[in-house]
Amino acid sequence: MNLGKRPLSILVLSWLYIADQLGIKALRAGPRGNEKDSNHANYDEAKANPYGDLPDALTLKSGQKVTSAERAAMIGKAHLRALWSLI
Repeated sequence: MNLGKRPLSILVLSWLYIADQLGIKALRAGPRGNEKDSNHANYDEAKANPYGDLPDALTLKSGQKVTSAERAAMIGKAHLRALWSLI
């Protein structure tokens, strides 16, 4: 990568080091403003959420809403237990 003669920050230098270690030579171009391009930016709200409506994270299995921070912490711990049991 040609960087010219400007001084580089430590963040840029660390990114360049990691990119070199991983063999990254160039980055993919980001979204374009031209709608005819294959990688144009999406402004259509119908396409913005491909997963549909996600369930509320603070709703109990019985359908009741969580009202206290203590119960929210219990739900968080149960969620972590469920995640770690899958690994």
